[in-house]
Amino acid sequence: MTDVREIQRAMAARGFYAGDIDGDFGPKSRTGFKVYMQTYEPQALNWTDIIATSAEFSVDPHLVAAFHEVESSGAGFDRGRLKIRRESHYFKRLSDGKFDKSHPQYSHPYEQRAHYPQPADQAGRWEQLMDMIKLDAEAALQSFSWGAFQVMGANFKFLEHGSAWSMIRWLNENEINQLRGFFRFCKAKGVLDDLQAGRILEVTKVYNGEANAEEYARKITNSRNRRAAR
Repeated sequence: MTDVREIQRAMAARGFYAGDIDGDFGPKSRTGFKVYMQTYEPQALNWTDIIATSAEFSVDPHLVAAFHEVESSGAGFDRGRLKIRRESHYFKRLSDGKFDKSHPQYSHPYEQRAHYPQPADQAGRWEQLMDMIKLDAEAALQSFSWGAFQVMGANFKFLEHGSAWSMIRWLNENEINQLRGFFRFCKAKGVLDDLQAGRILEVTKVYNGEANAEEYARKITNSRNRRAAR
């Protein structure tokens, strides 16, 4: 299980943190984390990458590109950092509701999400992530979706990683890894055959959840058809 000390050690190993390995995610840790997670000139996906990787899995590349577009507007990074999205109901569950009263903006049921909207910009979301790491690092890392295909940190095992922290650092290397992570998830969750057959709703039921499946399937279908018609 990842704690703040492990993150501090990782930052210190690369020269981004010179403070004590004390488990306190204070100002020095926050500053080091921002730099540690910055990817300079990140390798973005291009159409050739999508075609080649989709062919390995016998999947329509237009469909993969549609997932890419709908999940992250076609970019896994924003100003050098992974695109992220907070899922507070995950944090509530993973931290056993310990922060429901003290930090309800970060720990609340899914049904209350409208009361605590996401920051409009990624910089604000990263500030919230760091607030949550200070509260419970492991729960925080698992409670955000990451990168071009917005895979939840809690799904690290399906991407063949031993922890959310390991998965996030791998995704942070480039968007090719993010694409491969998408296929790993679909294979592990048993929907790769649905993806291959173009059964989009069956995929979104698993990938986006039953409550959001139809909306995502509609958006992805429209994107896929628009791309294929070009």
